[in-house]
Amino acid sequence: MNLSKSQSERIHQVWKVYVSSGEKFVNASKEYTHQELDQRRLDTIPEVESWLNRFLQGSVPLEEFKTVNDGINKRNRLWGFQAINGQMFFNMVTNNSVAGNRMEELVNLLKKSIATPASLSDAKAIIKTFESFTRDLGQYSTDRRGAPKVGSIPFFLSYFWQIQQPEKYPIYYTSMVNALSELDIWLPSGDIADDYVAFYELNHEMLNLLSQQAVRKLHLWDVEHAFWFHGQVQAQAGQDVAISAKPISTKAVKDIEDDLPESYIPPIVSILPRLATNDEVLAELYRRSGRAIEKVFEERLAIIFRMLGFETQLLGQGQGRVPDGVAINHEYRYAIIYDAKVRQNSYTMGTDERAIREYIGVQGERLRKQGMRNLYFMVISSSFTGDHDDAIRSLKIDTNVNEVLLVEVKSLLAMLEGKLRNPAVSFGPDGIQRLLASSGLLTESDVREFLEI
Repeated sequence: MNLSKSQSERIHQVWKVYVSSGEKFVNASKEYTHQELDQRRLDTIPEVESWLNRFLQGSVPLEEFKTVNDGINKRNRLWGFQAINGQMFFNMVTNNSVAGNRMEELVNLLKKSIATPASLSDAKAIIKTFESFTRDLGQYSTDRRGAPKVGSIPFFLSYFWQIQQPEKYPIYYTSMVNALSELDIWLPSGDIADDYVAFYELNHEMLNLLSQQAVRKLHLWDVEHAFWFHGQVQAQAGQDVAISAKPISTKAVKDIEDDLPESYIPPIVSILPRLATNDEVLAELYRRSGRAIEKVFEERLAIIFRMLGFETQLLGQGQGRVPDGVAINHEYRYAIIYDAKVRQNSYTMGTDERAIREYIGVQGERLRKQGMRNLYFMVISSSFTGDHDDAIRSLKIDTNVNEVLLVEVKSLLAMLEGKLRNPAVSFGPDGIQRLLASSGLLTESDVREFLEI
């Protein structure tokens, strides 16, 4: 595509802001410089490529290759492949191929598809063929939501292409597509093959443009990182303030921020992070109205769970030794027992362990009788500190709960944003429930990486 002057200026501004940050960004819940992440990728690529070549040559079966690649990406969260458009899509394609007795066809198609395309036109043809096969697999799924989504194909294939030729093939990240769309630089057409071709060409055009600005030869990863950072800044600010090529005064920015609502997130729950940290201004406002900020936090949590599609039962203060609430997903037969913790500083699990056991014991038995197959316990707060592993292990041993999660409240907002951006996001085992199936800390970064937002 030929970028307009205003589009080029917005791209320059994205790069300028990224460079001014020291070229750092959050990846997999950690802060990296671009050099650190790129070096880790370079160190990991040979291992992935070795197994990829062994699969292409027929020396390892598909299931072994799929499992090993999953393990590498879980140990090295560098590309986001362990998320919904990567490993989960891989699993769904495989499972539906097994159900349709088409595994041999899948293996042959994968060998043709994940090998590096000879040209961009070949890449387009590969995507179209894979799309046709994926659509056909839908007939073997007992539930249409368990069918593999064709929208995952560009990411899935371009991940393998970039592993083999990182300087040529950009990975089709949904988060980057969203940023380009929101900045009015590029909007996908809906034809996934055409869209990848346009995305490829745009990335290389931006690479040339920014290399001139940086007065050095950049890598496709540099472009990717700059837009990752842009997305993180937008998410952190919670505002849809468009980047302008012209300088904006501090007062003008403040006026815009005051007038514009938080991106995708309804105001009634956008306040949750401030409630979780016991914001002094809010606490005083609620105190004057005769309400405790802790109670408001519990009520707003119940609201966001309802927005996410759960049946919510608000328990909480004044009802004895009970958790603050229960969120039930009848469709997939699981429930979340949750306890809300308002803290100016990070929450540490310790003296509450006995009470938590009681919560789980009473509510868990009731929920199991209602047909819930899986139970999850959540502590929801602003942030967490300390070593919680022993407490979590003890709770899992002593109660009938499947997992114990320490949930940053911003991660719930990220789930809601993901659902609003993409209503097809599932809260079952092929979606959000998979995030719940691992005890420990659940951060906003984890959710955004998983949902690719």
